[in-house]
Formats: sequence, structure tokens, C-alpha cells
Amino acid sequence: MNKTLWEEGKETNTFPDDSSSTLVIYPNPNNGSCVVKIPRAQLGGSYAIVNTSGVVLRNGIFHEENEKIFDLPSGIYYFQWRFQDEREIKK
Repeated sequence: MNKTLWEEGKETNTFPDDSSSTLVIYPNPNNGSCVVKIPRAQLGGSYAIVNTSGVVLRNGIFHEENEKIFDLPSGIYYFQWRFQDEREIKK
């Protein structure tokens, strides 16, 4: 299973050493905008951003290694990520 790494308030331009299996979201927490970095091998995977009421606010397919998410209102969100047979949900 792939590892998930959340880096709080830290921007980075490179993946950690085990980047072949790492998803990075930064900054976390954020002001409504963030970047999701995924390994190239996992392009084509899907994501959904869900609020605490279960409402899907955003969803899409990873087409780039750096997917930018903008204009989310303040709040707590769950990031759902799927790639092939794997699924992860992170707060």
C-alpha cells in the first residue's frame, strides 16, 4: 500500500526519498488553496475533496504531478484518493 505524507505548512519542490509511493499535500492547514503532488506512476488516479457533512466539493482525475486546488472555503476536509485498487482517505 502506498504511504501518504501530510506536511503541515511546509512547501517542498521535491518528493521525499520514497517518492515512488508518496502523496504530498501542502500546505496543510491552508487558506483555501493547496497543491497535491503525486508520483508520475500514479497519474490517472482520482480524487475527491469532501467536507465534514459528506458533501463533495471537488473531484477530478490527476493529469499532472502537481495538481493545484483553489478557492475552498475555510473548514475541515477529507481528501479521498484512488489509484487502481488502492484507496486512501485523509483529513
